[in-house]
Amino acid sequence: MAERSVELANKLLEVLGLGDSRVAMYFLSSAEAEKFREAMQSFGKNVSKLGPNPSRIIES
Repeated sequence: MAERSVELANKLLEVLGLGDSRVAMYFLSSAEAEKFREAMQSFGKNVSKLGPNPSRIIES
């Protein structure tokens, strides 16, 4: 169920022109703190590369 929700969220973001890389799902256990840290760092870098949300950029 959660995996399907993430897929739908990514499709919606793509349709809206926001890119499909702003939502991710990871399968980790509570014993995998190092993998969690690495996954969050990687995800954060990927989102930073995408830049700000294009729908929130206000042109003056």
